Amino acid sequence: MASDPEDRAAAQRELASLKFAQAQDKAKQDPAAAEKLVRESLTLAPGDEKAVDLLGRVIHAQGRLDEAIQVLGEGDGKSCDMCKRYLSVLLLERAGKREAAKDFEGARTDYSRATELIPDATTALAVARSSEQLGDLEGMTRAIEKAVPLIRPEDTAAQTEFLGFRERTVLAAAGRGDVATCDRWLNFFPPGAGGDGWYVLQLRVAQELYRQKKVDVAVTRARTMLGSTHTDTLPANRKTEFQRFLADIYRLQGVGYLREGKLAEADDNFRLAMEFLPGDDKIKLLRALAIGGHHETEKALQVVKALPKETKGHAEVMAILESMQVADRLAEGDVEGPRPRSRAQAASAETPEVHVAMAEILFITPAAGVNKGIVRQLKKSGIVKYPNDEVNRYGEALSELAWAREQARGLGEGYLFRGPGIDARMANLDRQLRAFTRSRSSSTPTARRS
Repeated sequence: MASDPEDRAAAQRELASLKFAQAQDKAKQDPAAAEKLVRESLTLAPGDEKAVDLLGRVIHAQGRLDEAIQVLGEGDGKSCDMCKRYLSVLLLERAGKREAAKDFEGARTDYSRATELIPDATTALAVARSSEQLGDLEGMTRAIEKAVPLIRPEDTAAQTEFLGFRERTVLAAAGRGDVATCDRWLNFFPPGAGGDGWYVLQLRVAQELYRQKKVDVAVTRARTMLGSTHTDTLPANRKTEFQRFLADIYRLQGVGYLREGKLAEADDNFRLAMEFLPGDDKIKLLRALAIGGHHETEKALQVVKALPKETKGHAEVMAILESMQVADRLAEGDVEGPRPRSRAQAASAETPEVHVAMAEILFITPAAGVNKGIVRQLKKSGIVKYPNDEVNRYGEALSELAWAREQARGLGEGYLFRGPGIDARMANLDRQLRAFTRSRSSSTPTARRS
């Protein structure tokens, strides 16, 4: 090298090669000596990839992980193609340590660099894991997008980890009402991602959306799962669950319409419910109430009598229909004729509608033992002005009505078996009972002073 300028370059390469060979020999037994030799080799042949790779390895062998990564990763490792695989190994080692120390930002940086060097499903999932810990939904989703095409059919560990990510993310998004994120994740289909688990998530999303009162969205989602696209793939047990879910929605909507007195809408919903659960006798009971609401109580009673008595709600519906007959008879002026009140009480005495019927009867029933003299005295000095001077059992009627309301409140809004338009019926009777008491009592000196 010193004596012949023409041979200097060749001699320099030869000496670099000799020193590299010496460094290789010493790498395992004496990494410090190997480091000195390989550095000398790189002085003679700067940029030699084999020497750079060996330098990183012997530095790492001495426990200097960060320095080894720096040596191998100058220019993000792009200047040393041979170094990529080992650099990836070192980045994963450091990322694991950072993750264990809960330095999730640092871990994500290292995992990301490693997967850029050597694309790998496990590393991409590690990026997603770090992003999840950082609360970065978009970063996690992008990492999953990279991981999905890398997951192999035989890689059950990666498949299982992906399924965990998907379930957590989809359910959290459903809880926020974020349908777009739900669908984005449910559209990821690496090996092992379809089948029963996918349909379970679809059902849980629909249920959550319904809980958030996004009824139309929930219904559309569930009906899609029961459509032709999924005929061959939807498991039989999940099909049953989707059918029951939709039937319950339509049934509850029908009950709401029934209570409001919207009989056509109620019947439409009960009909839709029966499309999904044709053998459900509870829905048939509800349809009988809709029939009764059209003043066809005899027909409705025949429908109910044809159903098994052990059907849940059978006694309650019988009582409601009998109490509706009471209202129909009273509306026709049939005060003295046969009353179905006793049959209603026998069917289910605790049903609120039975007590509403009782209140309606008491409203027109004269109080016992009230002669004309008492009526004159009440007319002269009583606080209440009785209509047509009729002293009926108004207080008892109010008491029955109050009991019915309290009982209805205890049953809750979701209780299925309520009479058609019962809320309006109670409100109307309450107005009638209180109208004449307010008209007289408000004109008394005491009332004026108060």
